[in-house]
Amino acid sequence: MGYNEYLNVLKEHGIPRLERLDREVAITKEYALLSIQMLEDTDITILGGDVCSLESDGYLRPTYDNWSYAGNNKDESHKKAYEYISSYHEKESLDIRYILVLKSDEVYEY
Repeated sequence: MGYNEYLNVLKEHGIPRLERLDREVAITKEYALLSIQMLEDTDITILGGDVCSLESDGYLRPTYDNWSYAGNNKDESHKKAYEYISSYHEKESLDIRYILVLKSDEVYEY
């Protein structure tokens, strides 16, 4: 697995954050964790991510929960992202989504 498989997950299961010009795409916990596993075969560092709630009208409302990674070890960055997302307590009343922020020269076109 790798970056192309990650992009396919974003295309098939992601919701674009339309108000942002940097093409952020939100995915469920299941797909966020899968995406981290897919990126393990790449040299891409996960710089952090944001947590948002999907509203009934499709708007991605920020929860203001997030994590960040400032190091240069991509394996540590993946571990931190995986641990944060897997342990994040999702309230039943909210449809929580995650946005991964990657250190990459590639630009994702949604």
